[in-house]
Amino acid sequence: MINNLSVVVERLKVIQEHTVDALSKLSCSIDRLNERLDKSDDTAREADQRSKSAHRRLDDFSENIERMGWDIETKIVAIEDRVTKEISDFDELFKKQELKREHDRRWVLGTSLTSGALLVSVITLVLRTVGK
Repeated sequence: MINNLSVVVERLKVIQEHTVDALSKLSCSIDRLNERLDKSDDTAREADQRSKSAHRRLDDFSENIERMGWDIETKIVAIEDRVTKEISDFDELFKKQELKREHDRRWVLGTSLTSGALLVSVITLVLRTVGK
């Protein structure tokens, strides 16, 4: 029985050594998993920071594009207003020049008729004076 007992004790020692060895390996594996988890957490935090930074840059870029769009639209409206004013001014100038030409034509016609009538009167006066 003592012999049996000593065999059992030896078996228990072997089992205990295997258990200690297995627990040691398990502990080592858990430590490695924790290290990998920490690294993946660091990677995830870094990725999150980069994502937030990229999002801020995209927001800034979007704001700049929107601002440029408003600037362009404002400039186009200003150009349209300027072109409309220039066309209106040109149209007004053209009408004034046309009116002036019309007045000039009437003046030339009136002056020509008056000169012609004066010439006829002078010729009539000369003929009457010479014919008497």
